[in-house]
Amino acid sequence: KVTDETANGAYRLRHHFRSWAGPFDLMAELRVESKALRCRVWLENEPAAKPWFKVYLQQVALGAWNEKARRVYGGVGNVFEDPQAFTTGFDGHNLASSYVGFEFPSGSVVEAVDTPPDRLSVDPAKNIYTLDVPHAQTLTLIPASNVWEGVKIWRDMDTRKASAGVPQ
Repeated sequence: KVTDETANGAYRLRHHFRSWAGPFDLMAELRVESKALRCRVWLENEPAAKPWFKVYLQQVALGAWNEKARRVYGGVGNVFEDPQAFTTGFDGHNLASSYVGFEFPSGSVVEAVDTPPDRLSVDPAKNIYTLDVPHAQTLTLIPASNVWEGVKIWRDMDTRKASAGVPQ
């Protein structure tokens, strides 16, 4: 069962689930903030945690785009031109950031997440270009004329603070 709980300028849906573990609700909220679309996904009313057992979101990811990306920007200095299918894990080198950029023929999109992603998944045959992220999450999509403009918008929107050891 799906319930529409739209309010205060945010489109919110509650998906009611029944499982062998017990009932829970998957929540999704879409809202426009500044120059971005924010999609927050989380669980409510999940069954009580037990040893070695907890209901949580294992993977939050975008679906298929309607175009193939010409370039994928992921991690420090990684630019994939006309990419083939690949997956790269978050490890501090191959994918060392919580945002990526996709350059399509019709424009560019920066995807940012609010926790470290598990991986960047690219499958051009299915038009899949996404960060795969576990747990409750806010995905931010920033359309822009180019990836660099999108990253500047993300820099201004990102309110997270660097750790104490990072020079400001």
